Amino acid sequence: MRSDERVDLVVRAPRILTMSELGMVEDGCVAVSGGSIVQVGGDCPRSEERLELPHHLLMPGLIDAHAYTYLLAAGRSSGDLQGFRPSSDALYWSALFAYTTMLLSGVTTVRDSAHDPSVLERAAQRSGIRVIASRLVEPGEAVPQWPELTLLTSEGWTPPKPAPGEGRIVLDVSGLESPLGPEDVGRASAVAGASIPLGTAKALVEAGVGLVITPSQALRGRWAGGILRLRSIGVEAALGTGIRSLYAIPSLLDEARIALHLDAMGGFNPDPSPLLESMTSSAGSILGGGIGRIAPGFRADMVALDLRKPHLRFPSGDPRSVILFSAGRGDFDYVLVNGEVVVEEGRHKWLYLEGITRKLESVLGSPPPGARA
Repeated sequence: MRSDERVDLVVRAPRILTMSELGMVEDGCVAVSGGSIVQVGGDCPRSEERLELPHHLLMPGLIDAHAYTYLLAAGRSSGDLQGFRPSSDALYWSALFAYTTMLLSGVTTVRDSAHDPSVLERAAQRSGIRVIASRLVEPGEAVPQWPELTLLTSEGWTPPKPAPGEGRIVLDVSGLESPLGPEDVGRASAVAGASIPLGTAKALVEAGVGLVITPSQALRGRWAGGILRLRSIGVEAALGTGIRSLYAIPSLLDEARIALHLDAMGGFNPDPSPLLESMTSSAGSILGGGIGRIAPGFRADMVALDLRKPHLRFPSGDPRSVILFSAGRGDFDYVLVNGEVVVEEGRHKWLYLEGITRKLESVLGSPPPGARA
């Protein structure tokens, strides 16, 4: 950019974790125009607005690559949820509740699936989160026309192979026990599940299919290895909350910790870097859209943590470990989506979470799981 050019926004912080080839930028600025990052470095251009964060770590917003927030409307049911479809009202308020809590947890993008994705888009627009709204297709259903599709699988059912132009597809294989190979995924661009054997994962990635891991589903007894185990064979994957919303409010950082602990039980030393990449740069590579990095040309989705907070001060000098092991909901003082501040000083700028909670309670007739936690 020209030296005399004025940008929309400059964000200045003492530490910028870019999750890109730029690495960690010390005492630098991120310049934003039109919702995109145009410059990262020590020089701060002139700007219409300026956000000074003198005590914060700035990093890309987290990405939940596979969520089912509509299941908040199902309560704590453990029965067969195939065919469960909340009303439009319940779907909207469940999504708005989830998206608001996600933003407060540092998540700026969610790929969310429901039977009526247009309702998810309305809730996302109101909350300020970036949503990739996917149309959920259950076994036996015809594949509809929608830009983003999630196809559920089940034993004995072969997913239909949509014709070109029928949408980008993610295949959810959480319900499969049998092995899956590249020849079984059709036109799917990604496969999501808790249990993906290493050989299968390697073959899928070599065939150009992305992987999304949902660790909390492994707590039901199925685990074939997570982010660290996959990295040991040279495979990157994104992270998602999956059906976690059935049991608790979606928490991507909790998913990362579950993955880390499960892999540690398999003999892998805790390493926060691959886990952070699975929620930022790796997820962005799989989902597309120029997200997951603080670098020129990427969307200006960023979050900031105040490193003066006692529980965020250690281990000293290792921000990746601090984020993964210590950060939680309420620690993200600033959240920006498309260069717009959505969370300021730890509070959503225009939504009141307690009010959303009360509305969701009235729609569902009972408190949502974990709402008072």
